[in-house]
Amino acid sequence: MRPMCAMHWRPTFALSEQMAQRAHAEWGVDHRVAPLRVLLAVTQGWNRQALEIAKQSLLAPHLRIAPNTLALEGTRTSKYFEQLVLVLSMFKPGADLAISKVHALVQSQFRKIKMTERLAIAFLYCCIRSRNEATARDILMLLEKQGTVASPRVHELYMRACLRSGLVPRAIEIFHRLAYETRRSVGEPSYVYFIDYMADQRESCVGAEHAFDAWMQNSQYRGRATQKLVERWKQVGMSRESRNEHNVFMPKSPLSDVLQKVGVKKEEPGKYSSKRWLRDWEFHMVVSLVSAYVVSGRTNRALDWEAWILDAIRNKSLSMKPELISRVSGLLVRHLTFDSWDHAKCVLDFIIAIDHNTGHGNLGKQVYQLSLRHTFTSLHYFAQRNDPVKTRAQIRAYLQEHNAQYVSSFIEAQTA
Repeated sequence: MRPMCAMHWRPTFALSEQMAQRAHAEWGVDHRVAPLRVLLAVTQGWNRQALEIAKQSLLAPHLRIAPNTLALEGTRTSKYFEQLVLVLSMFKPGADLAISKVHALVQSQFRKIKMTERLAIAFLYCCIRSRNEATARDILMLLEKQGTVASPRVHELYMRACLRSGLVPRAIEIFHRLAYETRRSVGEPSYVYFIDYMADQRESCVGAEHAFDAWMQNSQYRGRATQKLVERWKQVGMSRESRNEHNVFMPKSPLSDVLQKVGVKKEEPGKYSSKRWLRDWEFHMVVSLVSAYVVSGRTNRALDWEAWILDAIRNKSLSMKPELISRVSGLLVRHLTFDSWDHAKCVLDFIIAIDHNTGHGNLGKQVYQLSLRHTFTSLHYFAQRNDPVKTRAQIRAYLQEHNAQYVSSFIEAQTA
């Protein structure tokens, strides 16, 4: 289970609270309810309330009378901690709480609560969110001390924690070990982490292009890369600066020789790829690459890729699910760090295209509001910095011109 899976859960928080109160009245404190309550609060965007629920659960008694008996039973099990830590990893304050409080609590009860691999994975997600490589390393050492052989999945998550903590050489070293010394490939989400991290450096797009090209070559060899994206990458290619530098993500020997040595055979192009436009994680990688172009000032390359993406959104080659909209929102927020109407216009073009893709008027639904919340907030601050009255009028006029005027009132409601 990935934390992102929870984006599909959309029951109301009020209803969940009513059910929790009823359960409390009938059965007393039951810690199995807490992770679900936290999850529902987070998916509604109420992080503060989710954090409070988690804290109450940790402070409450961990014993109860078993139903239909007089025996006492514990409600804090490895499963409880695994579920709670996993949902806490979905937002930064929750991840910090999991590392500072829950991790210490689990360590203090090591005789009763074993650090299973699933629990370790949940904690590693928190370490990634909190940029805490030290705790991630402690978890790996604890698994080793217990005699548990950590799976490649655990090492891959540790690699992401190293990357998010700024330990790039160590992360790349682990990447090479996972990608070229075993038959298992590095997961596409990890490539997204690398591309995002390189994009945040803001100096150039070299690292992001190298990470993207490494994924493309590895994925193409295994038959996973969608042919439309392969053709697009051949057409656009890397910048001259990237071509002139060594790609640290690629092995020194030819890729085919390295992969054949570990038993990976070359597959037919597109054998396991999407038959429509792009797979979801391919879309994530493309958007992250475009973000790198935006922040490094490669405007022409960014516009070229964005036109390709916008065309797919408008003609509905790609169905814009909430998690894909959230990814696009990250790109749009980067655009709005520039005080330029051209960047704001690009953001509005994406909003209009998403409105058309999801069904006109549907951006008022809560699931889409949450996905675009940061974009609407950034538009508000963009207007504040640049002659508020004039800029708001420009935004309203542009949206009205494209039959999406309702979005402007929604932006004002979000930022009020």
